[in-house]
Amino acid sequence: MKFTAAFLAGVVSFASPCVLPLVPAYLGMLTGLSLENWAGRRWQVLGHALFFVLGFSLLFIVSGAAATALGRALYQYMTVIRQVGGVILVILGLHMLGLIRIPLLYRPRSLAVSAKPGAGYAASFLTGMVLFSGWVPCVGPVLMAIYMLAGSSTTVGQGALLLAVYSAGLAVPFLAVALFAGYLIPYLRRFSRLTRWVEMLSGILVIVIGIAIFFDTFVVLSRFTNSLGL
Repeated sequence: MKFTAAFLAGVVSFASPCVLPLVPAYLGMLTGLSLENWAGRRWQVLGHALFFVLGFSLLFIVSGAAATALGRALYQYMTVIRQVGGVILVILGLHMLGLIRIPLLYRPRSLAVSAKPGAGYAASFLTGMVLFSGWVPCVGPVLMAIYMLAGSSTTVGQGALLLAVYSAGLAVPFLAVALFAGYLIPYLRRFSRLTRWVEMLSGILVIVIGIAIFFDTFVVLSRFTNSLGL
């Protein structure tokens, strides 16, 4: 259940306004190629995209392990932290749905990257790490929900794995676009018009995770499935 929620959170993060509309720009920056040249050099594009996602995935996984370690250190206060975090997530979800407004979350966010176009695979890896710091505030409510799940994990390895699954949800569609860019980019440009609906879907997901965290539903479901031998 946790891992399914983490993967879905990664997918909706990819569809967010700060990621999906900028995918062509990211790929162009990484490869130094124009869209017209991507079809004939798709494996080169895919290689850059792979190192890019490895860059941000590494930091997500490390931060997930850190969230679990912090949660274990504060274990005696975990019930209060979990319930307060659940309430905060519900509030953030309501904000994403447009039912309430939190002015602080409307501050402009800079996603500028200084990497030179087509500078090599190592540069693509470093660019992925740099963009981690730009994406965190942009996909904040969804990512916070996953960090809360990581913080409640029983081991550091589980927390790291949880963020690895989140990264996979973000990385798989990115890699698919890189491989089939010539076919998918036009459709992605149309889909970017639906970003408001994506944000609302993200809000619903954050609210559901917040409620589940508040009532510790994930732990109950895990114990139930373990008792069934699943």
